Amino acid sequence: YTEQYALGDRLLVAPVVTQAATSKTAWLPADTEWINFWTGEVLGGGPDGSEISLDAPVQTLPLLVAAGTVMEMLPEDVDTLVPLGLGSDSTVKGVGARRVLEVWPVGD
Repeated sequence: YTEQYALGDRLLVAPVVTQAATSKTAWLPADTEWINFWTGEVLGGGPDGSEISLDAPVQTLPLLVAAGTVMEMLPEDVDTLVPLGLGSDSTVKGVGARRVLEVWPVGD
């Protein structure tokens, strides 16, 4: 499972590195519940960890979030963290005080 990595202790990334592949095999660590970032599907690592198969269409990076994670995200209409007014592009929307909290709860 050398082609997957943890981003901190809350995200598990399993990029597809085989041309034309539409699924990805990944290893889930033991005793951790993971949630598919894109679909919300709950996956468990079990007491000894477990191997799983993830759908991986070409436009979607297989990404799992540890249950119990709260992540601060940018609103969908914001493409940059550059403060409004810097630069000459008047179409840039600044984030200001707007934030979106995404929550992946533990259990049911």
